[in-house]
Amino acid sequence: MKILITGARGNFAIALIPQLLATGHDLILYDLEPMLAPENCIAVQADIRDAGALTAAMRDCDAVIHAASYHADHLETRNADDYHTVNVNGTQNVLRAMVLNRVKALVYSSSDTVHGDAVRNYHTLDESVPCLPNSLDDLTFCIGEELCRYYARMHRIHTAILRYGNFRPMDWRREGVRLLSNGVDRQDVAQANELALGAVLNEDFLCESFLIRSVCPFALSDLAELELTPAEVVERYYPGATEILHQYELPVPRVLMLHDINKAIETLGYDPQHTFESFLNQLTLAR
Repeated sequence: MKILITGARGNFAIALIPQLLATGHDLILYDLEPMLAPENCIAVQADIRDAGALTAAMRDCDAVIHAASYHADHLETRNADDYHTVNVNGTQNVLRAMVLNRVKALVYSSSDTVHGDAVRNYHTLDESVPCLPNSLDDLTFCIGEELCRYYARMHRIHTAILRYGNFRPMDWRREGVRLLSNGVDRQDVAQANELALGAVLNEDFLCESFLIRSVCPFALSDLAELELTPAEVVERYYPGATEILHQYELPVPRVLMLHDINKAIETLGYDPQHTFESFLNQLTLAR
């Protein structure tokens, strides 16, 4: 299959490219910045806002993984017009190019923060929680999702909307602690994209959204303690964890909300490999 990836120099895309190449796909790597193209890849340096360049790059493709966007990390350096032209107009350009090229499979990168203020009324985050954005980036992601749903209905583009947890790069130890709450490893994000790609190519559904995070072992009955004394709960589930974290001066984060990734597990076959338990094993080996 020939797959176009927008934002191909991005964090998880760099992890995804080798996986797709290993399964025999040919890739079009579309990004604003220059990049070297591995074997069986073509690199296209162009702007997502350039509809003509995007349409030309997509010729003869079978599917698109749309990962190009501005997100929360860019709020201090980008304005509202930047967010709208990239996240909204750019997504519109992708979808229009798909129609023109008769491409019928899309994986769209969104964020679990699109739920915004709606989470105040819920104890567990899943795909049924409404989207009520409270930031500029999340507003544009919500609009992008609606564009995907519209094009799915009107043009039968089979679409997986992936709402990722936090996988912004930071020190690996802090990334590991983050897995207890809203975190996900970029390798698992890449896995989710590969699985979603297979599902939309197989036309398993028309348009569905999926929460993509690490596994959450906690129960609803733990929630009050997780907010007030999270270390005690973590120690119950992971005996010895608090001592290991203390040795690295890593705090146990408060967990204010649970999350449920069963839809991604059951529909896509998503199986997160980078968990808090595997992180503890890494810390133990590093001592």
